[in-house]
Amino acid sequence: MLALIVSFLIAAYFLVPATLFRLSARPILKKFQRTRLEEITFAGWVSLLPLGFAVLLVYPLSKLGVLTFTAWADYKEVLAASYSEEFFRNTQDCFWRSAQSVTVGQSTLLGFVWLFSALEGYVFLALVRNYGRWRDGFSVHNRVIERLVGWLLGSVSEWYLMLTTVNFPPKPARSVAADLLTAEDHLYQGIIGDYFLDPDGELSGILLTVPRRFDRTGYLAAKEKNPSTTASQFWKEIPGYNLYLPRDKILSLNLRYPLKEAEAAKTPASANAAAATLELAEAGLTLRIEPDENPTKES
Repeated sequence: MLALIVSFLIAAYFLVPATLFRLSARPILKKFQRTRLEEITFAGWVSLLPLGFAVLLVYPLSKLGVLTFTAWADYKEVLAASYSEEFFRNTQDCFWRSAQSVTVGQSTLLGFVWLFSALEGYVFLALVRNYGRWRDGFSVHNRVIERLVGWLLGSVSEWYLMLTTVNFPPKPARSVAADLLTAEDHLYQGIIGDYFLDPDGELSGILLTVPRRFDRTGYLAAKEKNPSTTASQFWKEIPGYNLYLPRDKILSLNLRYPLKEAEAAKTPASANAAAATLELAEAGLTLRIEPDENPTKES
């Protein structure tokens, strides 16, 4: 019976809180499947804070009479009967009364532990997702903040940090642009709409929005005829709004974090250019940029 009780306590106070935390923070966690040692270590760290909050809440409430507090004598009775069959046979009536009291007390404590574990996951998720928002508000020389950031980001998937704009403040708004070279020697370009991870936390695929494909064959042929040919005109829009590329087809991945069009228009450089263009228009002048028909070549 003692082994059964210990197994129940381990599952209730460590494994269940870790599962609740993982369910809340699953979208950003570094690794979904762990070894047994990693799982025990992870569960221990995750369950400490919820357990502490639960004890700090339950103890004063029991003193105020709001909750029923289980006496230590009841725990001693249950433990004694769990490892001695003779003691259990001689004190069955006392054991069942103590077991009922312990069950009520533990159910109340576990309820708060599990609730705080789920909340811990949501708080962790919120802190990481707002990393770009609050990191600039602290000094980079603050060791406490640096350690907190290191602990938070150390448990976060590298793909989440790279394929989202979590590292940047919310304003000005940015997007994640990608250039992908596939195994078929095709070059694609687009905005990261979503990404997918396998059970080990590794990238399994990327979803591009407003995708474009580079006509490399046409570009090389045109470049051979006219060395001044630029590559921009050989990007072709792909029909459809979304394009999915599996991980095993991707050879290289280049990421950029440009401002969104609406935000880029609000930047000082864009505002100054727009103002200058307006002044020229009011003066009856038109700004035109044309390529040089006879470009000079440097020797």
